[in-house]
Amino acid sequence: MTVELPRRAFEVWDEMTRSWSFVKGSYEIQVGRSITDRRITATINV
Repeated sequence: MTVELPRRAFEVWDEMTRSWSFVKGSYEIQVGRSITDRRITATINV
């Protein structure tokens, strides 16, 4: 299975510039039925 995440998924609000900023780095993606039932975990680098 493949899940595509948009660039927006890796942006944070920057109070200084009052705009969204793309943040490079390592992210842990978790998939599950709820916060206590995580079934898949993967780390990606963007």
